[in-house]
Amino acid sequence: MKFISILLSFLPILLFGFNQTNYQKLSMLLWENPSINNLEKEPAQLKKLIIELESKSDNNQVLKLRLAILYNSSSLLGDTGNAEKAYKILLDIKNKEKFSEEIEMVILVYLGSSRSLMARDSYNPVSKMSYVKEATAYLDDAVSKYGKDIFLPRYVRGTVFSGLPDMFKKKSTAESDLKYIISEYESKKIIPSNLASEAYFNLGNIHKSNKKTDDAIRAWKKCISLNPNSKTAEKAKKNINKYGE
Repeated sequence: MKFISILLSFLPILLFGFNQTNYQKLSMLLWENPSINNLEKEPAQLKKLIIELESKSDNNQVLKLRLAILYNSSSLLGDTGNAEKAYKILLDIKNKEKFSEEIEMVILVYLGSSRSLMARDSYNPVSKMSYVKEATAYLDDAVSKYGKDIFLPRYVRGTVFSGLPDMFKKKSTAESDLKYIISEYESKKIIPSNLASEAYFNLGNIHKSNKKTDDAIRAWKKCISLNPNSKTAEKAKKNINKYGE
């Protein structure tokens, strides 16, 4: 109950304009109580959090956003169907409720992420193409509006675009976004190291697709050094063994 009362006490603060202070408060509510940044190691805990929120989120905008983010995280770990649940919650908030610019940024980012995961899971080629098109539009909109204020839109766009087939011609945008994230991490240290590790991994994959194997290996090594016990680091090690050393 204490967590819910904290959410409710902060909600009025989040209704007026985009600024860094309000975003940091929203960020703490959405991602840090408890932290969901490392739940790839604790899928059982992720499922528990989802079940708890499913019964509490009906009338609270921030709780609904948090549930959508948890569904998205679950989908990233392979739980098919949860991306669509995330997408429906986010679209419902977007279409029906009044929200602040901080919340709009989160909605756009996760609409793009969840739609891209729906494309990943769909067996229908027409649906895949449609979902990717929608995902890229949401993410481009998020970066256009908020990419100069906060790193999250460019991080998610870079991650999503780096995994798209070459036919969508998004690799150069992904590379630019990922290099921006890495630069921000190296210079300011405000980006969590686990996210920087992911950025290095995806940048390495882009380098490999561009036949820059040495650059790819350097990026994968950096990925491993920043978050050595992650599943992404395991994939980076396999790539290094396969393509280089």
